[in-house]
Amino acid sequence: MTWGEQAKDAPSGGSWTVNRLSNEGVLGAVKHQVAGGNSFRLVVSSPAQDLETLSSRARATTSVAEFTEVLAEPLRAVLQNLLSAWDTSTQTAWMLLKRVVVKHHTNSGLRRLVSLTYGRILTDDPDLVVDGPAGYGKSTVVSEVATALSAAGWFVAVARMDGVDATTNTSDKLGAAIGLAESPAVLLAGVADGSPALFVVDQLDAVSTYSGRMPDAFDAVAEMLDEITAASNVKVLLVARTADIAGDPRLRAVVADSVRVERVTIGLLTIEDVRSLLTGAGTTVPASPTTLELLRTPLHLAVFSRLSDAARDLTYRTLPELYERFTSEVRRDVERRVGSLDWAGITGRLVSHMSDHEVLMAPAIVLDAASPREVGALESASVLVRDGSGVGFFRGRRPRRPHRGVHGERRVQRALRPPRPLARAPDDRAAGNGDHGLRTDA
Repeated sequence: MTWGEQAKDAPSGGSWTVNRLSNEGVLGAVKHQVAGGNSFRLVVSSPAQDLETLSSRARATTSVAEFTEVLAEPLRAVLQNLLSAWDTSTQTAWMLLKRVVVKHHTNSGLRRLVSLTYGRILTDDPDLVVDGPAGYGKSTVVSEVATALSAAGWFVAVARMDGVDATTNTSDKLGAAIGLAESPAVLLAGVADGSPALFVVDQLDAVSTYSGRMPDAFDAVAEMLDEITAASNVKVLLVARTADIAGDPRLRAVVADSVRVERVTIGLLTIEDVRSLLTGAGTTVPASPTTLELLRTPLHLAVFSRLSDAARDLTYRTLPELYERFTSEVRRDVERRVGSLDWAGITGRLVSHMSDHEVLMAPAIVLDAASPREVGALESASVLVRDGSGVGFFRGRRPRRPHRGVHGERRVQRALRPPRPLARAPDDRAAGNGDHGLRTDA
């Protein structure tokens, strides 16, 4: 998404009414940007409450009728002033307002932001935290970035915290758990030997106090971060769910240092992104606004894109409707190909093991009693996925967003610019191997 931006101060005081914004040419600039396909961020030193409320109500509604219905009488009068300023219809104004964001920062707050940014420029490049709700594609964004940096000559290692147990509370134990002789951080720093390197710690939610099953294992992460501090050539990228950052004081402390740590939050796809992705894939765009809203979550869009043509023509008002259709089609397809399918037996064994052990992957031996042909067919259909000696359920691959403006991958890559002129790493840049835990090819 491409953004237009404008900052407005109000030396004479007072709030930014719609009429005042119109008289000073701000509304004209806003319309020019959003009508051209961009979004617009207006930063003001005093409140612009009317425009902020109209834009937030527009984003929260699925039709112009709903939009006008939820407006109180005073806001309807403000809307009429906006329509006059933009010389447009209510329908068009509603669509344009969806792409307007108003941010209110006091002058003192703005000075603090500038100071922090200046401090970041003067210090080493910040480490990075990538967060977002479940299903938003955090791991896929990070994987794509890690792959791109590896191809550019960086040493890249990835440690996933959802594949270790609760006793893994030191960096050396984490290394041992994933088949390494010592701490992954120490090993990466040694192998990189001064060249640009990236150390990714994924699935931090597995060790959070908010939703994790083994919060003590966070000690291993903290120890690795301490070990890597002295290696200025190594960038650190942490991946966690937004809720876990909010709910775990240890993770909150990590992101609180806004000079040393930069945070990139992966958000929903825009409706325009969903339309573009489906159109590019040759798929008819759903007419239902409710269905389109569900598909703004990348995981749900990935599931929808795997439905049959007939199923994609249906309206889905809830996630259970979407996933029940997906499950039904997969089961019929697998049964048609292999002749039989013990769906309840296979999925039941996995669910029981995962629930009992609070893990997202189960040892493949859990399915030893199941038909290899049926398990293989479910893997072929991507309902089941293997990771080394483990097996789990499909969690989706985040669709690539249309290449328009700054997206998650680009924001992460930009934040991870080399800490020195890029030195091409030798071909043997692996810091470890294997499919479990530490990876160098993301």
